[in-house]
Amino acid sequence: MIVTLTEKVTITNPVYLFSFTHQTLAVENNFILADNSQYVERYNLFSFTEGSSVAKTLEEGIYYYTIYAQTSAINLNPELADEEVERGICRVTSTATSFTQYNPNTTYSQHGI
Repeated sequence: MIVTLTEKVTITNPVYLFSFTHQTLAVENNFILADNSQYVERYNLFSFTEGSSVAKTLEEGIYYYTIYAQTSAINLNPELADEEVERGICRVTSTATSFTQYNPNTTYSQHGI
């Protein structure tokens, strides 16, 4: 998951708490993920494997997610987090998503004057 959080954070050395709530089932899953970005001033990169000790298994469907910045490395309660830094909607599916890359057919010409 790639998001931009750094410009919204006001605490030093934040720990990120993720909260995913299933749109239909209203089941909430909260977990902490480490920022794996090499350029945190540009973007934040988070990786997780469902079912691992870090991230719970998410049922397929649409989720509302909220990301919080906090100083605690163990708190999983969003109400106790220091600040909300991102909110959105995502889709969890069991099929891999492929992306189409745009490859323009561009010709460059050089003209002398």
